[in-house]
Amino acid sequence: MNNKKTIIIVVVIVVLCCCLVAAGVGGYLIYTNFIAKGNPSDVASQFLTDLVNKDYQAAWNLMTPGGQTEVGSVDKLAVGELTSWSFTNNVSIVNDTATVGVKIKMLSGGEEDTYCRLKQLNGVWKVDGFQSSP
Repeated sequence: MNNKKTIIIVVVIVVLCCCLVAAGVGGYLIYTNFIAKGNPSDVASQFLTDLVNKDYQAAWNLMTPGGQTEVGSVDKLAVGELTSWSFTNNVSIVNDTATVGVKIKMLSGGEEDTYCRLKQLNGVWKVDGFQSSP
């Protein structure tokens, strides 16, 4: 009788340990594949907020090498002086590229509907530039 109780207790402990390991592995996979890498809208939001806050180096660091080449230098991110922005609810993700629709307002008073173009590099979304259509 005592052997049966011992076996049942050992089996329950082993099952609980397996469940904890599975939950830990599942949580790790979710974090590394989704949460830590962000999503295109979050990256676009941070990039544009950095521009509004005049934190041009932070915005530069969120760009792909191709996007940086297109802009030319950190200083050129200040051209036009973005004062505010908002999403236009147009998000398209195809494999490792995405476009996020935004309305931007400049210090000069000009407004423009545009698309923030993003690419996923090594699993991390980066701003690759802007384009006039999705």
